[in-house]
Amino acid sequence: MNINNFFTGTVTAIINDLPANSTLQAEVLMNSENEEFRLSSTCNNGVCYNPTNFFLLLKEGTDTGGFTSKLNGTIGSYGMDVDSIGVQNLADIYLSSLTMKSAHLKGNPKLLKIFLAIAVLIILLSSINYLNYSISIQYAKLKEIGINKTNGASWKHLVNYSFTEVSLGIFISMAISVLITLLMLPYTRILFGRTLVISIDNLRTLAPVFTMAILGVILLNSLAPIYILSKFKVTEFLSGFRGKRNRTQFGKQVMLTFQFTASIALIAVVMIIFKQLNFVKHSDLGYDKELLVRINLPNKFQSAEAFKQETEKLQFVKSSAISFGCPGMINMRMGSNTGENSFDLNCISIGDDYLKTMGIKLLEGREFNDGDAEKVCLINQEAKKQYQWENIEGKRFDNGQEGGYEVVGVINDFNVKSFHTEMEPLVLVYSKLQDGNVLSVKLTPDNIGQQMDQIKAVWKKFSPYDPLSFTFYDDQVRAMYAKEEKLAKSITFFSFIAIVLTCMGILGQIFLITIYRTKEIGIRKINGAKVSEVLVLLNRDFVKWVTIAFIIATPIAYYAMHKWLENFAYKTSLSWWIFALAGVLALGIALLTVSFQSWKAATRNPVEALRYE
Repeated sequence: MNINNFFTGTVTAIINDLPANSTLQAEVLMNSENEEFRLSSTCNNGVCYNPTNFFLLLKEGTDTGGFTSKLNGTIGSYGMDVDSIGVQNLADIYLSSLTMKSAHLKGNPKLLKIFLAIAVLIILLSSINYLNYSISIQYAKLKEIGINKTNGASWKHLVNYSFTEVSLGIFISMAISVLITLLMLPYTRILFGRTLVISIDNLRTLAPVFTMAILGVILLNSLAPIYILSKFKVTEFLSGFRGKRNRTQFGKQVMLTFQFTASIALIAVVMIIFKQLNFVKHSDLGYDKELLVRINLPNKFQSAEAFKQETEKLQFVKSSAISFGCPGMINMRMGSNTGENSFDLNCISIGDDYLKTMGIKLLEGREFNDGDAEKVCLINQEAKKQYQWENIEGKRFDNGQEGGYEVVGVINDFNVKSFHTEMEPLVLVYSKLQDGNVLSVKLTPDNIGQQMDQIKAVWKKFSPYDPLSFTFYDDQVRAMYAKEEKLAKSITFFSFIAIVLTCMGILGQIFLITIYRTKEIGIRKINGAKVSEVLVLLNRDFVKWVTIAFIIATPIAYYAMHKWLENFAYKTSLSWWIFALAGVLALGIALLTVSFQSWKAATRNPVEALRYE
């Protein structure tokens, strides 16, 4: 088997496909005893080695600490640039924060914590709504409860009835939620970027968590009704006494304020995430990514220059350039060899027309001339800054090989990595590339599909059996922020759920308010109150609650987003208008939700209102 002209080996066995959800993924397994199959190497002071991950099956009861100490007891005798090595449980790899050279699939523990926090928040919002509903039902049934007590029902019977009613409702909800989950699993890729799979082992592991969550919700929603039942006498039940309404209303106001707080915070979080994504996607990268195609060339591809020339004959191709490495794919780093102040530079070997094709600006010095190949280079502004050079006259990039390269120019800083990292020093080495791995092509604005079909036709002339591997630079830049895109979609989805739950809570509150104040509204209208005045009377409390929630939610959302933006070296500002807009949206949603019921109560015939009850 020959793979990408990189290595050739004899197939000796066929293995089962590795599970799709496995951290370890591979299509080909190679024996590293063959030096040609060692795909990673590091050299220091003339000593080279091949870093890799080793998987060890230890005997039962092995002291991993002592085992590691024994390994590190001799590590210094090999003359390698390795201080120590360690061991890690295989089960810990997926959520590990280690970033050693590894292509294993990894999860994001921070993202899981965010999802867990949102899940808990949604359960709380749902419980608050259900709790309000349960309390309201108990107050509405005071006479019925009083009659039951008069006919011999004990407090224990009433508590059992309340507990059974709540538990039954929650278990029915759980059954429906399981069904919805199973139906939604195939579509989880849209939200999370991968299809989630639930196995029997997962269910066994999560069973205690689900059990505790369900019991917690049942207890939370049972305690309040039980508390109410324990406070009143039979005579009060029979008289329809509604209890200390002010205290009850205060509790409901606190819970509704919490719901508003969660909604405002989530709205602000979503807007800031999208603002940051818009910032990173539309900021100046230092090169022109529009209509710029990156074509990946196979290893040891001998026809790179000929393919470049044939491609440039196409009318829609403005220019093209061969390189070894490119923005988003740095294959080589070299040290500056400046003693104690030494630093590493990202290195890209480039051919003719690279600056023109990429839209990179030359700020100082000159471009390459004939005969400059393998002799000169360009550096970016960050490299000049770290070299602490006033100018580049007579300066050289010493990479430790035959005197290095003469620095003939300075280019503008451009991003070779995502905005998660700060600008790094870079050197462009001029070379007549024989092993370039990228051809960058600048297209004209036209039918992109037809253009790529013509480039594929040219490619088949040089490599008829290999498919053309290409990507657009703007797509490549978007792919750098795939994790943030998934986070934005997920939080938007969950925020919508939270807002819907908040609206349900608002509806419950306005229904109760209009029921409690029906006679009051009728009396006010008979005494000349206008519909607008009644609307203000019913809605002003919601405005007050939203204002309090806004004051609480703003610092919470600000802190959370400030911490999240720390993951970016270049970030958008936390503008005040985002939080103000979140508050206005929450207020608009609240008033829109209550407006129908408020209007219905305000326009009701006062005679009917006074006959109520």
